[in-house]
Amino acid sequence: MFTSLRTGTKLILLCTLFTICVAVTTYSLVVEKQIAIAFARKELTGSKFLAGLRPVYFAILTNRPFNPSAQEPEVSAQNAMESLTTTQAGAVTTLQIGSFIEALSDSIVHLGPTSQAREPANGLDVLAKIEELAARAGDSSNLTLDTDLDTYYVQNIVVDQLPKLLNRLGGLQIVPAQTSSTVTSSSEDKIRLLVLDGLVKSTTD
Repeated sequence: MFTSLRTGTKLILLCTLFTICVAVTTYSLVVEKQIAIAFARKELTGSKFLAGLRPVYFAILTNRPFNPSAQEPEVSAQNAMESLTTTQAGAVTTLQIGSFIEALSDSIVHLGPTSQAREPANGLDVLAKIEELAARAGDSSNLTLDTDLDTYYVQNIVVDQLPKLLNRLGGLQIVPAQTSSTVTSSSEDKIRLLVLDGLVKSTTD
């Protein structure tokens, strides 16, 4: 078939095939890099959001019910949460964590005017909600899918282990107050504290 073609035609066909091969290879590389860039951007969005959770944690754990002797806070947990949703509005949409934000905000509202008996339970509920939020942000931002082993361990500490540790440390602070407001035996109180202490040590390790 090709033997009957003129030399010029053969050269044109070869150049065309070469151009197509180069174009297809270039397109594949560009698409691959765009996917990698989008992946990295989403990870960066998740990292910035998780960094924005620090003031919320600070406001929660340094005030009632975790710190009964705390004075009127300069920044309340509710204000810290409102600041987070304002500065990270784009991240909330990108990571699709609006429902988790609303659940946490609702729990923080109940940390305000409440009965003393309900304060410990409300405090633990807030910590559980913020742990769920951090885990969801990690999943939605691809941080939990990090393929690099070194950074995978870092994200696992920040996204998973650190929220668990803060949750359990908060529980250690608040369990005595919670048990004092309910009818439980001293042995049950000791068991709960020992379990929490063991979980804290395990998470720290």
